[in-house]
Amino acid sequence: MTDLAPEIIGRRVREFRVPEDLLPSEYGVWRDLWVAITPNGLLLDLTGYEITEGVDGTITVKPVIEVTERYKGRELKAWRGALENGIWRTATTGE
Repeated sequence: MTDLAPEIIGRRVREFRVPEDLLPSEYGVWRDLWVAITPNGLLLDLTGYEITEGVDGTITVKPVIEVTERYKGRELKAWRGALENGIWRTATTGE
C-alpha cells in the first residue's frame, strides 16, 4: 500500500486564461477539460482520470495521479499521489 505525506489544501480556480496561470495545488476547468498544477508545480491534464465533483466545488481524482516531466528522454521532475476532496496527498513509497 502507498503511504501518503501530510496533506496540502488545494484550491479550485474558476476563472483563468490558460492552465499555466494556475499556481501549485490549484485546479479548474479550462475549455471543458479539468487541469491542475501539482503541489511541486507540474501541469496536469486530468483527461482520462475519473473526476468526482463535490457540492462544495472540490474534486476527487481517481485512480492515483502520476505525472512526469521529461526533457530529451530524461526525467526532470515527477509527482505521484492523490487529490481527494480538494486535498493533495503526495505518495511517499511505492505500492
